[in-house]
Amino acid sequence: NSFCTLLEPPPTPNGPTMTCICHLLIKENDLAPILAGAVACYAVNFIMYSIVFSKAFVRAICVDKGVKTFEGIKMRYGMGLCSLTSAASAGIKAGGTLAIVNLLGKQGDSLCMYLQAAGVVLLILLASFHNQFWAQRPFPLLFIN
Repeated sequence: NSFCTLLEPPPTPNGPTMTCICHLLIKENDLAPILAGAVACYAVNFIMYSIVFSKAFVRAICVDKGVKTFEGIKMRYGMGLCSLTSAASAGIKAGGTLAIVNLLGKQGDSLCMYLQAAGVVLLILLASFHNQFWAQRPFPLLFIN
């Protein structure tokens, strides 16, 4: 039994009355690709923040928090919670991309469609980007994020 099976109502004499939305979006064998996508996204973010943009990120976050050094930042949330939410976010992005491709069916099973589906997911994320401006984040921090 899958999670989706638990959400479906019992069948009636005429067949099931409705289907769970997860059956339409996520297939039974999609867990491995979603986990692989989440791990890849998490790994890329780690590389970007710790190597590529590390100095710019530290400078921007220090400006944002009003401190001179990174050690002076008071963390509101622990590293465990931050890592967990980053991993969950990466999984949701990977799942969203795969869900769009699954809705397209066979004609969507190409690299071009996966890239376009990922573009749609990123556009949805950009739709809430205005919150960063209202939070008065410095532009370098917005750019890096």
